[in-house]
Amino acid sequence: MGDKFYVIVHGKVEVLKKDDDGEDRPVAVLTDGDFFGEVALLRSVPRTATVNTLTPVVCVTLQREFFQSFVQRSPHVAAFMNLRSK
Repeated sequence: MGDKFYVIVHGKVEVLKKDDDGEDRPVAVLTDGDFFGEVALLRSVPRTATVNTLTPVVCVTLQREFFQSFVQRSPHVAAFMNLRSK
C-alpha cells in the first residue's frame, strides 16, 4: 500500500509495469516536475508500478494524509489526479 506521493525536483526515473508474463516492462520516463505514487493513494490499492532511478534524483514527498487532505481541498487538483490515475 502506498504511503507517499512523489514529485521529481531533479533527475530522471523509469516507470515499469508487469506485462501478462509477469515481466517488468518500461512504460514511461519521468523527469523534473513529473510526479508518481498518486494511484495507490487515490484508490487505496497496492502500488501499481515500480519506479527506478536513471540518474541521481531529488524528490519532494507528501505523506498519504497530507496528500489526501490537499486533494480534497482542491477540486481542480482532485479532478486532474483522478483523470490521470485511470
